Amino acid sequence: VTAPRRGVKHCFVAVPRIQALSGPSWGHGLFRQGLSMGSLRKICQHLLAGEVTWLARASGQAEAKWPARPIPASPSEMRALFDQVAQERQALLRGISDAQLDRVQRYRDSKGSLYQATLRNMLLQMIIHATHHRAQAVNALRRVGAAVPEVDYMQQVREPV
Repeated sequence: VTAPRRGVKHCFVAVPRIQALSGPSWGHGLFRQGLSMGSLRKICQHLLAGEVTWLARASGQAEAKWPARPIPASPSEMRALFDQVAQERQALLRGISDAQLDRVQRYRDSKGSLYQATLRNMLLQMIIHATHHRAQAVNALRRVGAAVPEVDYMQQVREPV
């Protein structure tokens, strides 16, 4: 499970970098170039909501609502929560055995319907959700000519021979 755990960590490391690029006012200069100050914030808030909710569900909290915790609006508070969730996610991943990945867990979706999925698929959803919205944030920044962080997975995990 070591390699996938590394991959899970990578899927979330770029988010604080994306936030940092947008500055304390979430795109103060970018707003005049066509990127709404609120749009990048909303993307990052949605990504954070997904992280806290899927982490709660993967931890066995079947009744976790969307979002599972209040999502702050300020960049500094969001970054602190991203960091906290990263630590909690790493603790969860360190405690999972290969056999536990196939454990079926119940959870409620954002509409309140009850579903079940394996822990493996819940973790995969966390990765896919983060990747999708991280790409949205990077593309929003690119559209207005802002520098963007490196978010390529292989750039983070490859090792020279």
